[in-house]
Amino acid sequence: MTLLIGDGTSGGGGSWKMQDNRGQVDADIHTALEEHSEKGDAYVWHAVSYSFTGADTLMAIRNIHPTKLLHIEKVLISVQAATQAQFHMTEGSAALAGTLVTGFNLNRASGNVAQADARVDETTNSAQGTRFLTLDLAALTHTEFDFEGALILKLNDALGIDGVDAGTSFELSVLGFYNDPRP
Repeated sequence: MTLLIGDGTSGGGGSWKMQDNRGQVDADIHTALEEHSEKGDAYVWHAVSYSFTGADTLMAIRNIHPTKLLHIEKVLISVQAATQAQFHMTEGSAALAGTLVTGFNLNRASGNVAQADARVDETTNSAQGTRFLTLDLAALTHTEFDFEGALILKLNDALGIDGVDAGTSFELSVLGFYNDPRP
């Protein structure tokens, strides 16, 4: 005998099945990034190489969406020469300066545009905000830090990523998604 308990929808979702006195659970699991990409609210900001001096802000991203929170999912970085990356937050940040980085919508069918001000070689926030993370970066390696969407920027909050020592090149990607605040 087989007993099947579904989630009440006709299109997938989780289910529980009992057969021969053994239970089986089938579930469709989506990450928050996948879920928000389907809605057209997931983006990547990508910056490539320039010669940076010590304590340069390699990239800064400021949330300018009037109602939604920007969740940082993960940061991927590689450098030509060993250094450290320092992450800092500035609440109520001023407009950023530097070379514009356009957010790339991960859902190419949505047509949505990222409501973030992102800049490479950012110079406005000369004084770091609250530094909360330092990563050691080995030369010519790829480092990934997964915030799992837990780093949240409200309106006008900015995330800055600084290179501690001077370097000749880097590559940096920040993945994030927008979400309505919880009541």
